[in-house]
Amino acid sequence: MIILGDVHGDINTCLCVAKKHTKKGHTDTVLQIGDLGIGFNVPPFLGIPFKHTGWPVFDVVKKLPKNFHFFVGNHDNRQLAKKLKSCLGDYGEFENVFFVSGAQSHDQWARVEGVSWWSDEELNQLQADDCLFQWKTSECETIIAHDCPQSIAEAYLRVPSRCITRKLLQAMIEARRPKLVVFGHHHQHLDIVVDRTRFICLAIGESIKI
Repeated sequence: MIILGDVHGDINTCLCVAKKHTKKGHTDTVLQIGDLGIGFNVPPFLGIPFKHTGWPVFDVVKKLPKNFHFFVGNHDNRQLAKKLKSCLGDYGEFENVFFVSGAQSHDQWARVEGVSWWSDEELNQLQADDCLFQWKTSECETIIAHDCPQSIAEAYLRVPSRCITRKLLQAMIEARRPKLVVFGHHHQHLDIVVDRTRFICLAIGESIKI
């Protein structure tokens, strides 16, 4: 499986990664971990010609190869995203990994609700409780999320603020220790091992194979 970090509307990167890992006789699943840009338009990227610039990201994602899948981050319209076949939903198991969508926007004050920010950017508390229960009973050893556990945010990313998503992920790793946690959201690369768990933060457009 290929894990792809935040792209913020750069569908050209999604297309390139999905095509790169589509070969005769073997195709790797590509899982994009949120902030795909659903609800926004495909922005113009200097030096990257792309015929769908200016189109809604929602419409262009429909054209991506079938091996492309995603779940939402905090900069996605969650309800619109769920109309796409490639959207996995809110949380749960997928191909032997456990995914958790959403995060809290630090720049919510600068955004417009329903246009560039959506109030369901995070799971609600009932969803978070069910997600934790499902993780406890799951046999998956890998968590793929948009954000990271609270302890990692504070100690290694210097982010002290608390939110439902980071508290949920913290509860998950304390309830049952995974071997690997891959996340994005913070737009930087990080690769560390803490208490026998490897934590990898993907920078924008970065991808890894797990």
